[in-house]
Amino acid sequence: MGSIGTRDLGTATGLLAGEGDFDAQYRSQGANPDIGADEFPVAPPQPIISSTDPVSGSNENNPLVIGSAEPFSLVTLYPNGTCTGASAGAELAAEFATPGIGVNVLDNSTTTFSATATNDGGTSTCSDSNISYTEVTPSTAQPPPPATQAPVVVPKKKCKKKKHRAAATKKCKKRK
Repeated sequence: MGSIGTRDLGTATGLLAGEGDFDAQYRSQGANPDIGADEFPVAPPQPIISSTDPVSGSNENNPLVIGSAEPFSLVTLYPNGTCTGASAGAELAAEFATPGIGVNVLDNSTTTFSATATNDGGTSTCSDSNISYTEVTPSTAQPPPPATQAPVVVPKKKCKKKKHRAAATKKCKKRK
């Protein structure tokens, strides 16, 4: 396993990108390579959560949470700010970076997401860069009926019949 006195004390001079140690572990797992033929695995740094797709405030129950983490680590998302309880989703760091890790949220809710990263050396501490996503579902209530106007009242004519000896006539007045 390597002693504490040899961890992260080597140099990257002459180290090829992606080079492995004698048991095929990634050579640079800490700040620097370990001295010796075997790399001692260390827990990865905290992942960084940077955004959601779509942006918060959208009508989407399955957004993607996007960020960065140590290459080849497994990123686990939690639907809270403390990295506790059941996970909301998990993928490798490359998937976390693009397109993101899919999560599920309820209608008209706000969910804060936090993350950890895990490799052969252990699990990182909880992310400091937590992000909140608000799902906004438009109301499906029926719009109120259009305002109705009062009926138009047409004045009626009131007629009086006058009787004369010679001929009967009508006299009408407009009613108000």
